[in-house]
Amino acid sequence: MSRKNIYISITSRNFLLRKSLESFIKEILSRIYKLKKKKLIIYTPPKTGSTTFLSTAKKYNIEVIRIHSETIDYKNRILKNMNFFIGENNKKYLKYDLKQFNQIKDGEKFQNDSAKFQFKKFETSKNHKVYVSIFRDHRIAFVSSMFQGNYKMFEAKKYNNKDILNFCNKRFFKFKFNYNKYIKNYYKRFNLELDNFEKFENGFVYKIDNCTFYIISFKNLQKFIKVLLEKEYQIKNPVLQNDNLSINKSYYRQYNFVKKKFIIKNKYPVEKKFREIIKLENFLNIK
Repeated sequence: MSRKNIYISITSRNFLLRKSLESFIKEILSRIYKLKKKKLIIYTPPKTGSTTFLSTAKKYNIEVIRIHSETIDYKNRILKNMNFFIGENNKKYLKYDLKQFNQIKDGEKFQNDSAKFQFKKFETSKNHKVYVSIFRDHRIAFVSSMFQGNYKMFEAKKYNNKDILNFCNKRFFKFKFNYNKYIKNYYKRFNLELDNFEKFENGFVYKIDNCTFYIISFKNLQKFIKVLLEKEYQIKNPVLQNDNLSINKSYYRQYNFVKKKFIIKNKYPVEKKFREIIKLENFLNIK
């Protein structure tokens, strides 16, 4: 073999080796980057403004999932911890096994329990996880859920405001019972104590292992989103993607009127047996 051929052979090998090494380094850096990326889990009750949070996070390509309850048992006919959110006109479906239809969740259609699997995937990931739970005045969340689940029935039967107030009053106790249970299960699910949380900007924070938990009041949500995205994801001056606002709904005027009347009628605080609601809402200064 000539010297020229030997030189070309060595050069080619070095080039291939360099390329292989570069490719290997890129792959390692890519995996490290993926491990460093924080997964955002919006773990919150319904009617807390989480759609805006979810849409904003997606807009900035953050790995995010919103889930109202991970305890979805598709062998059961009732969504545990979530039966307070099922509207009157949805109850007809409960005679079927939930595998027989697509559960409409978070404004998106998920095939069977794909949301549950995605949540478990986030949970078992080695990435740092950021949990955010949003809470609002339980009375307002209740009225909002009643309108979202039943507004077609209200419109079709032409319920007047007094009828709707009676409708809500009959169902409020069950809602409070389940909401109180939701809060207890939230603490138990993540082994949390409310006293562990420390003040952080417009909310409260608690860090343990590779997880950071935030709890906030609905009224501080917009400011909190901006602070969180900058602190945890280095996004400067994020623009909120305001979605699913009640003010844009056809029933907003009637909902707003009923909400005000309902709050006056059901004055805070709730009965002492619902102490988890009282304690959490006092902690977050929700009145």
